[in-house]
This record gives sequence, C-alpha cells and structure tokens, in this order.
Amino acid sequence: MKRTKKGFTLIELLVVIAIIAILAGMLLPALNRARESARRIKCLNNVRQLAIASHLYAADHREVFPSGTDIAGWAEELYPNYTEDFNMFICPSMNTQAGAPITDNECDYSFVAGMKESDPADSFMLCDEPSSVTAASGRIHFTDAASNHRSDGGNFGFVDGHVTWIATNGAVNATERYVDSNASDNAFKETAFSAGQVVID
Repeated sequence: MKRTKKGFTLIELLVVIAIIAILAGMLLPALNRARESARRIKCLNNVRQLAIASHLYAADHREVFPSGTDIAGWAEELYPNYTEDFNMFICPSMNTQAGAPITDNECDYSFVAGMKESDPADSFMLCDEPSSVTAASGRIHFTDAASNHRSDGGNFGFVDGHVTWIATNGAVNATERYVDSNASDNAFKETAFSAGQVVID
C-alpha cells in the first residue's frame, strides 16, 4: 500500500505565522532600543568633540567659549578652524542633512552663550537640542516630536570638559519631559542660567 505525503494544513500554517509574528513583535522593540542606544553613544561623542573644540577656541580667545548670537554664528566660530568635520554638528538620531556652512536647520545641538572657562565646572555649555528652556526654573525641556532623543533626555557637555547622558526627571505632559537640578546624581546644575547667559537653539 502506497503512503501519500501529508502536507501542512491551513491551521498549522496559520499557527506558525502567528508564532513568527509574536516573536517579531517581541524582538523589534529590543532591536530599536539597541539601535537608539548606539546612536546616543555616537551623539555623546559628537558632544565631546564639540566640547574639545570649544576649549581649543577658548585657549585662543582669553578663556571665552564660542558665543555667537545664533547657531550659525556659534558653528562658524568652531568650523573649520577648530573642527573640520561638520557632521559633528549632526545628531545620528535625527534626519538632518549635513551641510556647510552650518545653519540652525543643519545643527542638532544647542549651546549656552556667554560661557567662560572660569565658570563653575558643573555648568553645562552645550547639549542636545531641547524643545524649549525655562531659565527661571533651570529646566531644559525635551519632547517626543522636536528633540534628538524624544523626551528621554539628552547628552550634555560641561565646562570642565566631561560629557554625560542625563535622563529627564520631570514631566509637563505625556510627550514633554524636562531635566533640572533634581536629575539623577545631581549631574545637572542651574549655574548656567546666571545673568546674561541663555541657551541658543
């Protein structure tokens, strides 16, 4: 007696497809988180390089950091004399097109105007571009729609040269969060908001 080959039934195929879909649904968020983590590290390196370039600039300008009145002016003070790579002004988490000269639309970082090397070491001098700043309370706001890393936080560069990721520690609403002096490990200070200093984004 000849045995006939038995194929998969429709139910079996649907079960296999459902299992694959469930596994993909579980793995994709983890993969996206890993990709964003890698982009944050590259972004942190950009902030570090911009901080180093700012210190090189300060060494030639009586210990005063670049402090243009807008992003283009600030970038012009650094590029090309203190950094030759304008991709350094682009956060990998954004879809910004790199170009020279750098304009507000071609830079994903913000700086604090009027900073000097003699300012408190824990004052931040540049960061991922925030959606807004509340100087009175020393809050840097990040949103899902307008910030480099959504409302999760940002990379910050400080006067003493160190750079670090600081997660948001307070919320305004579901899509807007902020970093202030109550951030983890008290890493963020309000000293950058002394008289005459503003965040240029």
